[in-house]
Amino acid sequence: MRLTGIDLSVSFGPRTVLDGVDVAVGVGQSLAIVGPSGSGKSTLLAVLGGLIRPTSGVVTLDGVRIAGPSRIFGVVPAGITWITQTTYLLDDRSAVDNVGIGAMARGMHRLEAFDFALACLARVGLHERARDCARTLSGGERQRLAIARVLAYRPRVLFADEPTGQLDAAASAEVARTFADITAAGTTLILATHDLPIAETCMTTRRIQRGRLA
Repeated sequence: MRLTGIDLSVSFGPRTVLDGVDVAVGVGQSLAIVGPSGSGKSTLLAVLGGLIRPTSGVVTLDGVRIAGPSRIFGVVPAGITWITQTTYLLDDRSAVDNVGIGAMARGMHRLEAFDFALACLARVGLHERARDCARTLSGGERQRLAIARVLAYRPRVLFADEPTGQLDAAASAEVARTFADITAAGTTLILATHDLPIAETCMTTRRIQRGRLA
């Protein structure tokens, strides 16, 4: 699996947000895009994930074009999932329910989905909290639960937009370890962050400034 963006530019009226960006990430690799607010890092993630059409340039996944100036807006390719700093959990449901509901949405039988959800929770170190209500989890645990939930979709590529923006250093470290585990299992990770410690845990770090990637 290889995700590639070639000569990507995005303009909103007279404002250029991305300016001729090239990027490529292979299977099981992790890339951190760092930069200040307004530098274009979230826009770059959205273009690579097929959420925003570039003004120019193309994005390909395994050589198949998934985004370009003429692509239909809002069509997200299969195998691409997202997490953000806002977890959007079902706070009144258990951790296993939060993950299992996603598995059932993929067509799994309830019992199969329950077992699969437990396996996903184990992958992020939350197996012992499977029955606990989501609202009782710490910040780091909630973000790891959000990661477990997207694992229910068996992602090929995971985009993470400021995933530790609301976490303290200890919780951020928990999330970083979880990311390392899932990339080791073959999921490609692309994250946008201003959190340099978590960026440094990725295989590659690139800095974006005024829409240009160094």
